[in-house]
Amino acid sequence: MRTNIDIDDKLMKQAMKATGARTKKGAVEACMRQTIQLKKQTKILDLVGKVVWRGADDDWLASDDEIREEHRKAAESPADAPASSAPAGVEKGGGQDASSEW
Repeated sequence: MRTNIDIDDKLMKQAMKATGARTKKGAVEACMRQTIQLKKQTKILDLVGKVVWRGADDDWLASDDEIREEHRKAAESPADAPASSAPAGVEKGGGQDASSEW
């Protein structure tokens, strides 16, 4: 499709350099492809909260609700958690703001 558009020269040079395109047409097409690809990638965010991640240790035949419950329990009481809730090497209440507790 033939189209005439007014594009800022500095912006076009930046687009050509960024895309490695040798022509203005190539730069515009590369930028359009990238924009479309990025838009498609953001659609994955629509799945947040709808898909249950199954790791290697999960029961792949369990229902989504069972997996969610297992993950929730694991997050609440990790089996190998240190006795202190402070990160390793940090003393509780020993930071710059002594009034804040972990």
